[in-house]
Amino acid sequence: MLREEGSVSLLLIGRTPLMIEALGVALAFSEHTLVLDAAELAVRETVPRAEVLLCEIGSFEDLHNLEGLPTPGAGVALMTKPTQDLVDAVIKRGLVGLVTPLSSLADLHKCIRHAKTGDVFFDEEIQRCLSGVLRRRGEGQLSAREREVAILVAKGQTSRAIATKLRLSEKTVSNHRRNIFRKLHIREAVSLTRYVIDAGWIAPTDRPRVVNRTAVEQDWPHAQALRRGT
Repeated sequence: MLREEGSVSLLLIGRTPLMIEALGVALAFSEHTLVLDAAELAVRETVPRAEVLLCEIGSFEDLHNLEGLPTPGAGVALMTKPTQDLVDAVIKRGLVGLVTPLSSLADLHKCIRHAKTGDVFFDEEIQRCLSGVLRRRGEGQLSAREREVAILVAKGQTSRAIATKLRLSEKTVSNHRRNIFRKLHIREAVSLTRYVIDAGWIAPTDRPRVVNRTAVEQDWPHAQALRRGT
């Protein structure tokens, strides 16, 4: 780990054309800025602690290069090639602001401002990646049997029909349903149907024909959170 020495308002890692554009926005927040590229970072023995770290991340190698840095007050990443796995890893690394080149400089300005106050900010492209991450985590929370039950519930089958199909007791099916709702933080069958469709486990045409649209929106806070990336 690099030895901490001094402090700066902004530490910017990267000197690509994208980061040069970003620097103009970042300077609005800082009077004391240090700009480094990956090569310079690799040969340094000391580095200041930053109030805000702004870095370009296009790969896991870029993320790995940050491991020796002192923990910044807030971390912002310009992600040039966001994938679900990379977005998940960057968030776990503690960066709270994530934008892509599809965002405007005004969005970057807003992202840094949010990060400085302790809030998170993800642009639309990052939110789409994060939606996939959260759905995948939901898949991992359910056992194989629970997922099987969830799919049948989403298709409109009753607990009795599910019990017959899977050769289980109705009580066992009810227990699976209760565990599914608890793990996914949802309350109603219509909510589960929406979750299963969004997760890609069934096609939209496989859901029950009669669906109360208003109820879906009211009873589906988890899906709304997935779309917002929260």
